[in-house]
Amino acid sequence: MFVMNLRIIFAGLIFATLLCRATAQSQPSVREPDTDLLKEFRPIGGTGNNLANPRLNSTPGSPEIAIAPLNFARGTKNSLVPAPNPRTISNVIAGGTGAQGQSADTEDPVATAWLYVFGQFVDHDLDLEQTPLTSAAINIVIPPGDPVFEAGTTIPMTRDTRSRATNTIINTVAGYLDLSQLYGSTPAIAASLTNPDGTLMSSDNGQALPVVNDTFITGDPRVMENPELTAITILFMREHNRWVATLKSQHPNWTGTQLYNMAKAITTAEYQNIVYTEFLPTLVGSAVGPYKGYNSTVNAQVTQEFSTAAFRVGHSQVSDTQEGLDNHGNVIFTESLAQAFFNTPEIDEANGINPLLRSIGTDSSQATDVYTVGALRNLLFAGLVGGGVDEMDLIAIDIRRESDVGLGTLNQTRRALGLPPYSSFADLTADPVLQRNFQTIYGDISKLDLFMGGLAEKHASGAVVGPTFQTIIADQFQALRTGDRFFWLNQGFNKDLASAISNTTLANLITWDTDTTLAQQPNVFVQKLPQTHNPPHVATPATINTHNRKPSFQY
Repeated sequence: MFVMNLRIIFAGLIFATLLCRATAQSQPSVREPDTDLLKEFRPIGGTGNNLANPRLNSTPGSPEIAIAPLNFARGTKNSLVPAPNPRTISNVIAGGTGAQGQSADTEDPVATAWLYVFGQFVDHDLDLEQTPLTSAAINIVIPPGDPVFEAGTTIPMTRDTRSRATNTIINTVAGYLDLSQLYGSTPAIAASLTNPDGTLMSSDNGQALPVVNDTFITGDPRVMENPELTAITILFMREHNRWVATLKSQHPNWTGTQLYNMAKAITTAEYQNIVYTEFLPTLVGSAVGPYKGYNSTVNAQVTQEFSTAAFRVGHSQVSDTQEGLDNHGNVIFTESLAQAFFNTPEIDEANGINPLLRSIGTDSSQATDVYTVGALRNLLFAGLVGGGVDEMDLIAIDIRRESDVGLGTLNQTRRALGLPPYSSFADLTADPVLQRNFQTIYGDISKLDLFMGGLAEKHASGAVVGPTFQTIIADQFQALRTGDRFFWLNQGFNKDLASAISNTTLANLITWDTDTTLAQQPNVFVQKLPQTHNPPHVATPATINTHNRKPSFQY
């Protein structure tokens, strides 16, 4: 997701402050093996994951890869292909109305808000593009007659830094599902976030992330983009620290390093299990398939099509409001998304992290389609210093970023994936209003960009996305699992612990790590539905006792 550069720079300065503070502490080694359970622990930053190519997909910077040939202006390596104004596309398509003039943005009938909240959390684990050292502006000029912004002003953007070798964007975090958004992407950052006893630093008596200069600090400098992202990061911080306490009680002689490593390994395994057994089945159905073991020849690097288009589907799913619930199900606060961007720790703690975590599974996701709520199109980061306008348009930014990195069109990408190209807008969508709007903006199906075209597709069977995005996302997560030597099913957890991890759901974490007594549905990604209803997107996992965290085995 787009991030204000000032926020990243500021967070980087705070990381440096914490690092200086950490030099006097015992810095946990992420390589020291615990022979009781695991032969080897996942290294922070990804270095050494692939033994044949130790630097593959690791920090401090690894280029992303491209599925389709790069689509720059003919005869150049980086000039943007002339295209319609991204703000015009956003106004006409993403802000469109139905045949009767009604808002075309609707709620998903099955998926909850956890689909986009957890999706953003995962996205921040997998990619963070490198900020250019020099400014190369690709500002979006507001067109005449814009309904919100002043014509001629700009939405400020700069080009992403690209690898000289591949001409693709550079990823500054390890492209594995390693909870880097919690633990950090370098050993120095990880050490700065960790206490000598193996717990992660916290505030508010262990209930919130550490605060420096009125800013939450964790492995992800973007953690304060919205309160829901902050809340789920806090949830996993609490889970790590709960595991440290559990392991300490059973192994009082373990060092802080051993406790950190084992708690990190278990918490990361739980996170990966939730990704593959709850989140992905809701998003792409059964497209990912079963795990077949580690394969060192599989490249887990993030693709540009995934990071810059397909996995931005969450921008279509976001709701305009968020709320908090008490343990009786009563709403105790409501906040518009436009008001909540970069909330201060004081505001988030006053509203309450636990009430917010309780409520996300009761709210619906917006339907995955070309339409987007006004808070993201017209009020993004409202009030923050950002350039010619105080507000920005996330959909326009997404479209401009596609051309910046040279993504192929929808049809070019489909050909590269082995899918048949669309012959017309009517072939893509049965919606006559959308067909007409596409014709007005693009003129020809061959010019339709990947992001908007992918959102317009009819959903694939069992999924909430169309076949193009389903293929890109499923292929990426297959590679992330098969090409990860430290994927949890390949790490050698003992039978009892592996069984516990495989039965852990996001609902469990909400119950174990908050004061919640309000009943959560077994799969919080799927709305509570009548018993006779068969959810079309995902099979609900087996129900387990979410109130009993007293396993009978040793770790």
